[in-house]
Amino acid sequence: MLLDFANDLFFSGIIALPQKIQVPVEHEKTTVAEFLKDLHRQDAENVPATAPSFCAEAAVWGLSWLYSAIQLTVIRHLPEEGISEYLVPYTGAMEPSAIYSADISLRYLPQVSALIKKLAPNDKLLDFTDSVAAQWPFSSVGMELKTQPDLSAIIKHAALRQAYVDRIIAEKDLARVVDADINLLVSESLGMHQNLLWPEFKQISLTTNEY
Repeated sequence: MLLDFANDLFFSGIIALPQKIQVPVEHEKTTVAEFLKDLHRQDAENVPATAPSFCAEAAVWGLSWLYSAIQLTVIRHLPEEGISEYLVPYTGAMEPSAIYSADISLRYLPQVSALIKKLAPNDKLLDFTDSVAAQWPFSSVGMELKTQPDLSAIIKHAALRQAYVDRIIAEKDLARVVDADINLLVSESLGMHQNLLWPEFKQISLTTNEY
């Protein structure tokens, strides 16, 4: 079930869903963890500096959470108060390995959130995607955050820090550069090409540096 979803998500791009909501079972997790570990290894080859190590717990949680969120978006047959039974928050430490491993799946979070808004803009499910977006800012670039995220683990890790900055520049996410540390990092990455690559950034940079 969960492995089939992973193959659909990462390789075909066409996801087949069951008629009723299903919860990933424990015996699947070892096989899925190995699958995600291989994706982690491949992805790490394209990350600046040395990528964080693989965290099976966070990787499997991220895939399971995304699977449940997509099911709830498309085939929901339960009241709003039942959503929390399926979208259980991550309880492990927010370390670089967890952030990067969960991101294997959570990088699709902005697309899932956009789908929910399109299908049901007032759905309670959006509260859960907003919460995950704030808890996992590395994966939610491009999404509006309702609360200020904790960026300390990202900023302290060279690979995550540069990858986060690169994502912000790629998405031209002006809201993320309000943070003074991130603003400086983005400015340094853009360098002399700032006006060419992101002309709107200059105004945000000047505004931020006034404080």
